[in-house]
Amino acid sequence: MANKKRVVFISHCLLNQWVRAKGVHNTYKYDNGETAPFVKPLLDLLFEHNVAIEQMPCPEILWEGLERDAAGIDHYSNDEYYKIIEHVVDDVLRLMKEFTKNDVEVIAVIGVDGSPSCGVDFCEGKDKEGSGIFMKRLMEEISKQNLNIPFVGLRLKPESIKENLKKVERLLENITQQ
Repeated sequence: MANKKRVVFISHCLLNQWVRAKGVHNTYKYDNGETAPFVKPLLDLLFEHNVAIEQMPCPEILWEGLERDAAGIDHYSNDEYYKIIEHVVDDVLRLMKEFTKNDVEVIAVIGVDGSPSCGVDFCEGKDKEGSGIFMKRLMEEISKQNLNIPFVGLRLKPESIKENLKKVERLLENITQQ
C-alpha cells in the first residue's frame, strides 16, 4: 500500500527563526548539551513520519517587516493589520483546498503559542486566553469550510520544547494510525 500524501501547515517562524521579533528566540537543547534552532528536531520528526511542510506567510512581517520589537495582541488590533490577515487567510485556505483536491491530506496547522498572531491556545497581551489574530481567523474560516484540520500550539520556551515535540509526535502517531 502506498504512503498517503500528508502535509502540515506551519507558522513561518518555526522554519525560519530569524524572522521572529527582536529578542525572541527559539532554540532546542539536545541531551548532549548542544543547541540548535528548534526547526531541526521538528523537521526530523515530521520527515520521520513522511509528512510534507507548507510554511505559512508571517502577517507580522508583512505589516512591519523584519526589524520589529516584540508586541502583544493590542499592538496588532487595528484595521490595517486585519486587512493583511484577511489576505493571508485567503491564501492559506486556497492552498489547503488545492492540496485536498489533489489527494494530499492536510493533517494539522502548527502555530506558536504566545504569539499575538499565531498563538493557538494563548497569545501575549491583556487577554492571554484564546488564539492570536491570524490563527483565530484561520480557525473560523476552516470551520466555515467544514474542513476537519486540528490546530497545535507550540510554546517556544527552552523548557517547553521537549513537551512540544511530544505533542507533535502524538498528533502524528494518531494520524498515521488512520
